[in-house]
Amino acid sequence: MKFYRELITECIPLFVAAGLIAALCGTASLAGVSCLKAVFLGLYQLVIPVMAGYKAGRKCGGDAGGLAGALAASAVLMSGAVSAFTASILAGFFSGFIYRKGMERLEGVIPSGFEMLTGNLYLAASGIFGGMLAFYLILPCAAWTVQLLTGGIAVMVESGILPWSGVLVEPLKILFFNNWLNHGFLLPLGVEQVHTAGGSILFLLEENPGPGFGILAACALSAGTEKRDTASSLVIQMFGGIHEVYFPYVLGDVRLLAAAVAGGVAGNYCFMLTNCRLRGPASPGSMITILMMAENGRWLGLIAGILVSAAVSFGVARVILCHPAGKKGRGVKMRPEVQEKIWADVGQEERPETEAGPHPEEQAGPRKKGKAENMKIYFVCDAGMGSSAMASALFKKKLKAEGVSGMEVFHVSADRIPQDADVLVCQQSFASSLPDTGHPCFTVENLTDMSGYGKLLNWLKGDE
Repeated sequence: MKFYRELITECIPLFVAAGLIAALCGTASLAGVSCLKAVFLGLYQLVIPVMAGYKAGRKCGGDAGGLAGALAASAVLMSGAVSAFTASILAGFFSGFIYRKGMERLEGVIPSGFEMLTGNLYLAASGIFGGMLAFYLILPCAAWTVQLLTGGIAVMVESGILPWSGVLVEPLKILFFNNWLNHGFLLPLGVEQVHTAGGSILFLLEENPGPGFGILAACALSAGTEKRDTASSLVIQMFGGIHEVYFPYVLGDVRLLAAAVAGGVAGNYCFMLTNCRLRGPASPGSMITILMMAENGRWLGLIAGILVSAAVSFGVARVILCHPAGKKGRGVKMRPEVQEKIWADVGQEERPETEAGPHPEEQAGPRKKGKAENMKIYFVCDAGMGSSAMASALFKKKLKAEGVSGMEVFHVSADRIPQDADVLVCQQSFASSLPDTGHPCFTVENLTDMSGYGKLLNWLKGDE
């Protein structure tokens, strides 16, 4: 599933481009431009499936495996199947895998001077075999699966229970399964619905920024909350589309999950009642990208749905936070073995005395003495494209402001941490999801809150 999700994540810019072109085709001034419609159809029906097949093959067999995957995907497209996108990925995967394994076996057998001929012939054979496998086996299974799932979604819409998907969607988001849920399940099904119906409500179920905005607004009004930091998070959540900024607030007080669920369900009902759909995925889940992907004439319904979900989540969160128990610290309690690993990684001699976890300024950080030079610092999140990308950009500015030079700052997904990393930085609640790489790990409550990086900065400057 992670392989599938990563592939779709890499193809998202193409989906966004197709959605924007579809929006342009819907405008009065460009409605008669036939080439735009041709480009839109070409992207969805040809370019995206072939690129997906290429990327799948490339992950398994390198550049040559990618070419075999593209060849197999082209064979799939000739069938004219609605489920060509998913089948292209599978065809590309098998073609790349067959090419890599076959060339490993032939490496010591090929006569000298015949390497190029053998490689080209075997690449073509791998692509053709993968295409035939997809045509006769994968396509029928994929078509049946898509038909079953889309039929189930149609039943949920007709029966009025689709909005209640928020009961599952919101908790999965908080547990950092948002990319898996959106890119691995909702987006592929939404793409199939775009083929048949021109748009899909599935693109809105996870990308709606309203629930997080309402929770952040309620936290901003609570006593003891850093108003400035929360205000910046509000802007980031609604317009930047980085939903991870509100996850620490919910993880710190799990009762706020009820506010997220209530807001999500309310927003979904509003989207369904106003018949709102998107022409393509809104990634990241910003109000800007949602409106850009909207069908013509549906902007008011979308705005209403986002505002309704924000108002409902704000109301529920406000009631929760006004309760005495809601005024406790928002530290995250981690499993003891995970916390012990983090302390050991960073060499911290003293443990925090409270179970709730330290304040961001007292978070675990590397305790190495001396001036650190040419350090490679990697900010880590699930997909490596959301909160980690934003946090790395902010941290670069902070390093410059502090006069710290000679540091390289990157952002990366949890499964692509390089071996040459010197320090990892991640959100405290995400630390248990990191693979055991042996790298020092610095954790903060909120990855985009620069006030929590005091210890790390002091160490980088050689003050500790």
